[in-house]
Amino acid sequence: MDPRVAVTRATLQRQFTLAQRLVQALDRHATTLAQVRSAREALKSLRRGDAGAPSAASPDSLAWGTGSRADSLKSLDREAAEIELGAGVAPGPGSPENLTRLGGELTRLYQLIEGADAAPTDAMTAAVAPLERSLEALRLRVVGLEGRVRSVGAR
Repeated sequence: MDPRVAVTRATLQRQFTLAQRLVQALDRHATTLAQVRSAREALKSLRRGDAGAPSAASPDSLAWGTGSRADSLKSLDREAAEIELGAGVAPGPGSPENLTRLGGELTRLYQLIEGADAAPTDAMTAAVAPLERSLEALRLRVVGLEGRVRSVGAR
C-alpha cells in the first residue's frame, strides 16, 4: 500500500473482505476445474476401453464407437467440454458461463480489488455475488456430470 494514500480502516476491511471472497471462489474454481478435467480423463479411459487403441489415422482423437454407451460417452464429453471451455456454444452476451471464462473474470476482479489503494467501487462489489452464483451453478453441473460418468462406467 502506498503510504501517501489516506485510506480508512473501514475501506481496507471492505477491500479485504471482498478479496477473501474472491480467493475462496478461486479456490472452489480450481477444485471444480480439476473435477471436470478428471471426468474428461475418465471418459477418455472409458472410450479407450470401448474402442481399443486409438486410430492410427488420428492419434489425438479416440474412436467413439457406436451404440448406446458410446452415445452416452460422447454426450457426456460434449457436456464436460461445454462446462470447462464453452466448447460447442456460440460466444456472446447470452451464452452460458464456462469455467475458463469464469476463472478469468474472477482473477481480473481480484486483481482490480487488490491492486487499488482505494475502496472497491460499487460495480466491483456488485460483481462478486453473480460470479459466486455462476461458479456454484457450474460446480453443481460438474457434480452431476461426475455421477453420470460413474454410472456409464459401471455399465
